[in-house]
Order: sequence, then C-alpha cells, then structure tokens
Amino acid sequence: ELLQEFERVWSSVDLTEAMAFVRDDKNAIIDDGNRISFFPSSRFTLKVNKENAVKSGVLEKSDLKSCPESIAFEFNADRDRYLARDEAMMMEIVANNDWKRGIYFSSSRGSSFSIALLSAGHIKQVGMAYEMSPMKDEPVFFNVKKMYKHMTKTYSWGDMKNPKVLTDYYARRHTQQYRVNFLLLAEQLYNKKDYKKANEVLDMSMAVMPLETVLDFGEVNQYDGMSSLKINSPHLSFNYQGEEIRAKSSGVLHEFVQLYFMLGEKKKATELGMKLMKNYETIFNYFEHSKAEFAGNQENAEDLYAAIDAAFKMYIIASDKQMGDPNGKLAKYIYAKINRVYKNVMPRIYSELEQMASDAGESSSGVGYYNNMYIGLQMNLGAMGEHYGLLKRSAQPTPAAAPSQENLNLDAIVPSGGPSDTMK
Repeated sequence: ELLQEFERVWSSVDLTEAMAFVRDDKNAIIDDGNRISFFPSSRFTLKVNKENAVKSGVLEKSDLKSCPESIAFEFNADRDRYLARDEAMMMEIVANNDWKRGIYFSSSRGSSFSIALLSAGHIKQVGMAYEMSPMKDEPVFFNVKKMYKHMTKTYSWGDMKNPKVLTDYYARRHTQQYRVNFLLLAEQLYNKKDYKKANEVLDMSMAVMPLETVLDFGEVNQYDGMSSLKINSPHLSFNYQGEEIRAKSSGVLHEFVQLYFMLGEKKKATELGMKLMKNYETIFNYFEHSKAEFAGNQENAEDLYAAIDAAFKMYIIASDKQMGDPNGKLAKYIYAKINRVYKNVMPRIYSELEQMASDAGESSSGVGYYNNMYIGLQMNLGAMGEHYGLLKRSAQPTPAAAPSQENLNLDAIVPSGGPSDTMK
C-alpha cells in the first residue's frame, strides 16, 4: 500500500532518473528482512537525442521535424506487479544508450517492457526484428520501408525450395513466422495501395518457401490477431450458445490466398487455394475414416478446427462477388468439402459418441468421457458453422443435456446452392 501510494504522487518520471533511483540502495524498502527496490512510477519518459538517432540510422533526416523531443510509455499496473531483473536490465540499457545505437527486440510481446513500448507505438517491425523508434506514426507497428528492404534484399533465405532439404516440424516453427512476416508486410503495402510490391512480396515468399517443400500445417494455436490480416479480425472468436469459442489456427498460406484475391490475383489465389484444400482434405479424410474415440480426441480435433476455419476464411473471399467468384472453381470446391464434413462426416461421429456414452453409463447431465468429446466437437464446429453462415443461429443457451442427433440440427444446413449470401 505504501508503494502504491508513493507511485500515485508521480505522474511520470524520466527513465534515466528512475534507473538511478533504483540503483541507489538508500531508496530500497526493507520488508520482513527483504530489501525491495522499486520504481517511483509506472509511467516513464525518455528524451530523444535526435542527432544520435539520425547517426545510428534509427531516425531519418526527413523525420526530424515530426520527431518528438521525448517519448512516453507506461506499464500496466494491474498486470505488471513487478519486473524481473532481466527487464530492469533492458530498461537500464535503453536509459543509457542515448539513441547512439538501435535497440532491437526479437519479439514485440516478449516482455512487459517491450509490450509497454509497443502499446505506446514505439516498437516497429523492421523484418525479423522489432526496432525501438522515437516515431509514433502510421502504421503504428511497422517501418514498412525498412521491412521491405530487409525481407526482399537483405536476408538470405537459404535453399528451402530444394526438395532434398528437410524442413521438419520443429523448423516449421520458424518458417511459419517467416511467412507471417511476408504476409504482414504485403498487407501493409496493400494498405498503402502499392499493389505491385505487395504482390511481389507474396510471390517471393512462395518462391523461397514453396508449399510443396515447406509444409504449412503443424502445431495448432489460438488465432492471433496481430499475426493475421485485419480482414480476419471479426473471425478471431465465435459466440455459441452464450459461450465464446476462440478460433484455432495452423499455418498461414490460407491468408495468402485471401490477400491474393484482394490484390486481384485470382489465378494465383485459386491455384494456391486448391493446393491447400488438398492438404486439408487429408485431415477431413482422417476424421471420415477414423473411429469416433480418435476423432473426438482433443488434440486430433484441433487439427480439424484449424483446417475448417482456414477453409471458411478462404471461402468468404473466394465467394465474394467483387474480389472472388461465387461460381468459381475454388469457391465451389471449398463449399463442397466443408458441407461434406458437416452433413456426412460429423453425424456419424456424433452418433457413435452418443452410443459409446450410453454404453459407458454416462449420465444425462452431459458429464463423462465420451459426452465431453461430443460436446467439444459440437461446440467448436457449431460455433464456426453459425459464425460463417453455414448453419442457422441456434436458440438461446439451454441446460446441459445428453448428446442427441437433434442437437446437431442438420436440417438447418444451407441447401446445396451454397451460403455465399450469408457468409460474413
């Protein structure tokens, strides 16, 4: 309480002075025999030495007039109750650097310090690294000029296109991030209406990391809005029967398909989209030919959720009357495959799980090993189906009940003509 009251007195402090305050043992507080060092505020300012910033390449001469005299950033007092030594050390480096050298982070959200700078608009992606910048301008999170130079001219991408070079599951953690960076750069160029360069960036990514040699599906994670196209912001989570279901993601290239369509490159989008759908079909086929207890396993099911969501995201662009073609090859193909999963594959799995739950004597309250599998599948697939317009909106939440075929509401599936008018 004493520390919180002390911090409230200060609106903000100069970072250099704050670090000197922390270094002085006289300012520490003794609590139960423990020495506690603390900052006099959670809000900091840092003066900008413009001359040094220009010499170090952090600032361009053309930006001198618009560059502020100082920058300000703030920690989240509720989330950042304390800072570890490594973060204090980073702050010490920044405080004493005086903009003589560029300061770079390997992740924009890897520490409380970088998040504080990012939230204030002073961390900008310049390629595979994130540069601390005195400029707080648009785009907030990118230095497009530097990033384009680094991604297309500075970096060497090795020989990943060579079929004899193995890009295993662990290496794909890196290649996925490379693809994300190409995607985000292309989107920024698209926003600047530099469609030629945006197309060039996507093409380069496909050239150095072809789908045929560098697979695009592996670990499944929750969809990250900061690593995705902005058009997908409404699709990061789904509301289903009063519950929020987070979208699952694996791979990046389905968003390449979306951006190719946005750039008017329908042929490239269709060709890549068809290749991806062939990959997703292997997942759909696994579920079609597997026993329900394997299909309902959470880790296996997440592959299905990610593949279905990627297909839906491609479909909303491929079937768009302006950017895509509702009657085009890709739109029809995607719809047919998604519809098959919902109308043919899942009803069989639901029925088997229902029978297995009954045989195991699981209660009608919906609690049990097989019931949980059923509910997990139906919640996730139902949420996506409703969100993207394949299924009609379900009724208000009802008390938990034992799984049944009626819960699936197969009659609500849009007729074979396709849901292009209801897709969001």
